[in-house]
Amino acid sequence: PNEKVVNDYLQKIRSSVTTEWTPCSVTCGNGVRIRRRAHADKKKAEDLTMDDLEVEACVMDKCAGIFNVVSNSLGLVILLVLALFN
Repeated sequence: PNEKVVNDYLQKIRSSVTTEWTPCSVTCGNGVRIRRRAHADKKKAEDLTMDDLEVEACVMDKCAGIFNVVSNSLGLVILLVLALFN
């Protein structure tokens, strides 16, 4: 993961970073997870540097495009209509 992605996510969650991995920064697609290194456990959140953190990439399910959502919804409607009228 590039440093900008990590820094952007860190700014959002800085005060809650512990030695446990954070949730992935995204709900779909490619993101990052962050945790404090053991030596930085007692540091104040605002004093954390990149050297105090471990960062790893995380990959969530592929993001659904609007076409997929509409297509799946339309398929469900057709299936329900067929079930009701048969």
